[in-house]
Amino acid sequence: MANALREPSESFVRFVASEVFPSVRLMPKVVERLAPILKDAIQTAVLDSVAKSLAAPPAQQESTLVQDERPEAEESSVPTRSAARKQRPRSCAVSS
Repeated sequence: MANALREPSESFVRFVASEVFPSVRLMPKVVERLAPILKDAIQTAVLDSVAKSLAAPPAQQESTLVQDERPEAEESSVPTRSAARKQRPRSCAVSS
């Protein structure tokens, strides 16, 4: 799959071109000229997707992770991080 994205095959270039330009007859020269354009477009799309996921706030990144589906016990002897945050008193530093 990675190789197909790095070097799109002629059939893939033809497929994408026929979707974008349905009424254009795809001659070999046209396919040859579109191949590097498609390659650049794929690379740009992948890089944009990675950049967006890295730039997302941590809360969004955590929500995309697979959640543990085990039911939580009503009264657990081991506090969770969120429970510990709720129990921890917040201190306010006052500067003079």
